Amino acid sequence: MLFSERKFEDSLIENDVIFHYKHLREIQKEGEINVIEKGIDVWFALEAYELSLFRKFDFVILITGDADHEMLIKKLKALKIHTILLTWDLSPESATARLLREEACKHIELSEIAIEDKDLIKKICRSKQKR
Repeated sequence: MLFSERKFEDSLIENDVIFHYKHLREIQKEGEINVIEKGIDVWFALEAYELSLFRKFDFVILITGDADHEMLIKKLKALKIHTILLTWDLSPESATARLLREEACKHIELSEIAIEDKDLIKKICRSKQKR
């Protein structure tokens, strides 16, 4: 992981953001090794829904562009939990699914904000020495 990404992750952890990681699997097929992700979307949705229920969250912030999470947002809405969708598009065309953007209570495109605020990366990736 790049240092700046690690600093960003550290700042999220300091603010009680819960991370969920699942290992990718390597499968050998026809002499080639392919890395696959199986069941990550379902596992993530179940985990987010369960945490939202038990901890009685008012808001859930999703950092994803995958349309598979549209149903998670619908279920959270049924529980009166607001969903904020954070995305960061690296190309001129949006990689975020339209249905996902429309279903979320609020969609924040961080790459657009970063263009307007040149110091955004420094602000969200503070090092502990500067505090």
